[in-house]
Amino acid sequence: MEGERGMLDSLLKKSTVFPIADPYQVSAYVNRHIGLHTLKTEKRIECASLRHARLDDLGLMVIGYGSSAAVSTPKLVRNYHLQLVINGECVVRYRRDEISLDVGAATLIPPDEEVKFFYSSDCMKLIVKIPSGVFDRTCREGCGYLPSGGVHFDKVVRKLGEDVAFRHMLELVCLEAEKARVCGNRSIEPLKQFLGYKLLEWFPHNVDRLDSTREDEGLIGHVDDYISENIHRPITVAELADHCNITSRTLQNVFSRHRGVSPATYIKRKRLEAIYDVLKSSNRSKKMVTHIAMDYGFTHLGRFAADYRKLFGEFPSETLRN
Repeated sequence: MEGERGMLDSLLKKSTVFPIADPYQVSAYVNRHIGLHTLKTEKRIECASLRHARLDDLGLMVIGYGSSAAVSTPKLVRNYHLQLVINGECVVRYRRDEISLDVGAATLIPPDEEVKFFYSSDCMKLIVKIPSGVFDRTCREGCGYLPSGGVHFDKVVRKLGEDVAFRHMLELVCLEAEKARVCGNRSIEPLKQFLGYKLLEWFPHNVDRLDSTREDEGLIGHVDDYISENIHRPITVAELADHCNITSRTLQNVFSRHRGVSPATYIKRKRLEAIYDVLKSSNRSKKMVTHIAMDYGFTHLGRFAADYRKLFGEFPSETLRN
């Protein structure tokens, strides 16, 4: 652990741009040379620091703002950002997800989402900007194909201590970037390809899932059958996973990839769709909406009505009238 922390502290030290500076001075430099963002700090004190180097089209920096800070970034436009916490903590907030990073924790920020970062006052991060072309070439050469929508990584956290080889690779990339400042860029394509391979190995992604698409769709069909057979009662994700002989996590991943929603949301939607069909074909009074909802396992009627309206754009009673 001490060796790892020492390695992290030494990254890009020879490429220091601001040893100590106003955080907004650092922010302005980042906007000019690295990538657009908006900064808000709790205190404006000269405790920020920045190290910055380039290696061909890879951008590397170690940054800290010296106080609690919130950073908002637009979509990265065909660049992934590998972010590794060197000191302190950082919360990464997507539109629908949030992950927390502590010392030695890393995540890969995709190019197609706006993200907010919340730094602790002592947070320092290594950020490596990686063009998506690095992954495109790696997939074509190493896997023989590229997914039609490009490479997509899961929003997960990995710990540097889990893979010593990955730690050494990061150290090598930083050392080569510092050498490039003195000697100029040499042919680094093999190093970039190795970086691409290691990230594809380290972070879950969609490339190796293409062959399992048919199997996943079969699983979803099995899920649909089970929901239909038990449509009149609440079904838990754990129960559904147990029925399919898989873990709840695997079920979550399958639905995220192929349906874009969680299994729980999918189950609820199926029950709401069943109620919609009943109401559309029914001539019963408004009073029966309550009975129908309870018949399909909805006991909180206010929440049921809100969920129904969100899905169909009208209240159940309106469906019944129409």
